[in-house]
Amino acid sequence: MSNNQLIESDEVKNVPKLRFTEFDNDEEWEIKPFNSLYEFKTTNTFSRDFLNYETGSVKNIHYGDIHTKFSTLFNLEKENVPFVNQSVNLKRISDENYCKEGDLVFADASEDLKDVGKHIEIINLNNEKVLSGTHTLLARKINHEIITGFAGFLFNSTSIREQIQKEAQGTKVLGISGTRLANIQIYFPKSKAEQQKIAACLSSLDELIQNESSKLEAYKQHKDGLLQQLFPKNGESLPSLRFDEFSEEWENIKLSKIAKPVKKKNTDQNKILVLSLSNEYGLVSQVDYFQKKIAGDNTDKYIVLQKNDFVYNDRITKNSTYGTIKRLSLYEEGIVSPIYKCFRFEKNQNPIFWEYFFESKSHESEIRQIINEGARAGRYNISTDSFLSINVMLPSHVEQEKIASCLTSLDEVITNQSEYIDQLKTHKKGLMQQLFPVLEETSA
Repeated sequence: MSNNQLIESDEVKNVPKLRFTEFDNDEEWEIKPFNSLYEFKTTNTFSRDFLNYETGSVKNIHYGDIHTKFSTLFNLEKENVPFVNQSVNLKRISDENYCKEGDLVFADASEDLKDVGKHIEIINLNNEKVLSGTHTLLARKINHEIITGFAGFLFNSTSIREQIQKEAQGTKVLGISGTRLANIQIYFPKSKAEQQKIAACLSSLDELIQNESSKLEAYKQHKDGLLQQLFPKNGESLPSLRFDEFSEEWENIKLSKIAKPVKKKNTDQNKILVLSLSNEYGLVSQVDYFQKKIAGDNTDKYIVLQKNDFVYNDRITKNSTYGTIKRLSLYEEGIVSPIYKCFRFEKNQNPIFWEYFFESKSHESEIRQIINEGARAGRYNISTDSFLSINVMLPSHVEQEKIASCLTSLDEVITNQSEYIDQLKTHKKGLMQQLFPVLEETSA
């Protein structure tokens, strides 16, 4: 691949910044209206109620799955696609309105501009019958000037995405119609060999990203398994997995024996960093997390935390039935809302061990026992003292260190793998910007 410089001639504009060497001297890319390359076919209006994942002879592409899970290059053998219920009469649907390989399927509705007109290109149907469902647009090639496998990437390029976004309509929910989609200009190299080369390059990068993402998921699953094995399960006194050098019993104690409430208030109105509790990221800067200040000017009732202090939010979330517990690890100090329950372990305890203990949810059976009534407004309103009255299983300090070190090492692997995937995605984004002409370089 050669970094083909931007052509300075005013007469040659429709070429990408980056071009494979063998196409350096080729002519500029074609520009044609969408409706000269694709025609729309009829889609159905089946909601999720008409679909199932168990049995059927015809599958159905739902617009929600385009937004959330389907790959841009849609291979039916690799996707989990629901069937149309067998009770639904499909006789009225003509053969030409079934999906074919090379078709584009657009989601015509989105809650945000970024995903309006999100699409998939069907590259493999595995000889199965598939329909394009509710809130989708099914586009079929008219003259096959664009090869299968290239269009999926082409329609994700900056210039085409920007055109689609400009054609979108709506306020709370944005939509794109076939009529408005027909207005956009499509640019592509005349050479199908160049199309194939670009598609192969980006497909191989997608495959690498997918493989690395699978590794990341395997690491996370391994960690979840360790969390369940390295800490005693409900009602048990020992974990199911231990390091060989440890055999002594874990001690059943009240949490209050090794942790005390943190109640110091920010009475001096010191300008200490205001923190918020995130289920995913832990205790983070409120301004950085929300991109704005949430706390009022008066923070004298906020609780002052030191590094390694813990915060318990007894609010129910999708991922936390009995609330969220996080350790302050990113900053030396900070303040949090008094709605949180804050506590600090004794110096002879390893705070990282206890962070993983709470992540394992080993304490939740104890939380259930101190809840006197159901949650109000999504919160249990458990006091700090009540929380600290729960029983926990306590290993030796040396075993705490070993468990913490094991899980910390695995978290480092997970972080490094996640960062590597982000780098690959950034690399792909850069390639996409260079392998396709950008808007200001195209002419209608």
